[in-house]
Amino acid sequence: MKARKLLLPLLLILAVMSVCLAVFGPRFLKQRTDGKHHNNDIDSNFSLKNSRYTPALTLTDMPEFPPLLTDIPNIFYTVNPKNGDVSFFEYSPTGLNPYGGEVFSVEKTVTCSHQDIPVTLSYIEKDGKVAGYGLYTSDLTGTPGRIYPYALFKLTALPPGYGKQGALLLIDFDKKDFWQNDRLYTEAFIIGLKGSSLKTQRFTTNNSRTVDETGAFRSDWTLFTDYFLKSTGSTGYFLSSRDYNLDQKGLVADILSPSDLKPPRVVTGILGLWAGVTPKGLTYLRPSSTGFDLYVFADKKERLVKSFDGDYRADYLAQGDYVLNKKTLMLTNLITGEEKLLKDINISGAAFLSVSPDGSRAVIASPGGGENPGKTKQSLIFYNLEDESFKSFAEPLLFSVSNPNFGWAQGKTLFHLRPARDDGTGLAYCFIDLSALDS
Repeated sequence: MKARKLLLPLLLILAVMSVCLAVFGPRFLKQRTDGKHHNNDIDSNFSLKNSRYTPALTLTDMPEFPPLLTDIPNIFYTVNPKNGDVSFFEYSPTGLNPYGGEVFSVEKTVTCSHQDIPVTLSYIEKDGKVAGYGLYTSDLTGTPGRIYPYALFKLTALPPGYGKQGALLLIDFDKKDFWQNDRLYTEAFIIGLKGSSLKTQRFTTNNSRTVDETGAFRSDWTLFTDYFLKSTGSTGYFLSSRDYNLDQKGLVADILSPSDLKPPRVVTGILGLWAGVTPKGLTYLRPSSTGFDLYVFADKKERLVKSFDGDYRADYLAQGDYVLNKKTLMLTNLITGEEKLLKDINISGAAFLSVSPDGSRAVIASPGGGENPGKTKQSLIFYNLEDESFKSFAEPLLFSVSNPNFGWAQGKTLFHLRPARDDGTGLAYCFIDLSALDS
């Protein structure tokens, strides 16, 4: 009798719990899943027509070839992969319009690994800057490329430390980076423009340069990034991994000064290819037992500036002057030392960081983990570093994962590439004024 009296309340409790689980369980589980695996969500009903992000854009279009940034503010370019034609465009909030200034052309031939590589360079000059590009493929010339079947050329103004006359010609031989804005250039020449009598010359000597398994000169002899070139000024430094194993290219490097005979090593064993020249001296990173350290080199002395915990490549996002710790959400300016804690955001799956030139806005992009790009949710977080507010979007096809090309146009206007179709194919360009999101 007592057993029956105890059993009846117990059954009633179990019944109530079952009802609660049926009603609230799915919602609870969904919230747990959304908070923990947000970037792996599948949106089976999504299409670009019902995108919440598209109406926020200042400008978007799908041209025949996606535009890329030049070193000149608000100037973009395209390269036709079929015939090598280069076109220039200028951004305004009303459109990306054909460049109205004069476009120059020059024919050059350079020799790399004993292969003569001809190229037609198209370039412009504006506000004391030079921006030019050219494409070589064996198909375009009709001649087999014994060592290099492909080469993308970039022409830029010669930094004062690299010489007194001419322009700097850089070459990237990695075809998979054709649609990338940031490239690693592994050959460099100084050339003359506009009828100059200056003969084409190598940036630095090939003395003692060995070859790799393909028969080409090793590709880590000279390493140039756009970021490093912008800061060199009158110093003339360049990066090289020549004294390390070939599989360490770009993972560890030395900073050298140009020389006709043997370029002297200024700093050895830096972490990766991040380095810059500042008024305080040469700035770079080194690995440490617990993470990595920031150093400044001046007056032949190395000074430790700051230490960071964690793996540089796994635990941080890096772009330009900045590193962002994905665990602590601390954003650090490596040049000024300024720190900013990003509050109330989840960036565990983030893969890309971009900070505006004035340091007022940060963009953090997470690609998601699904196999169907047209249905897998990505995320974009636009963080206002001035008032600590942010705006976020979470839906498929926000940006191209393989070549997002985040960069900046006028003021706080972000540029990037995005899939153009619902199945994730094609490339459209996007401009978004982040100041308009503040309201």
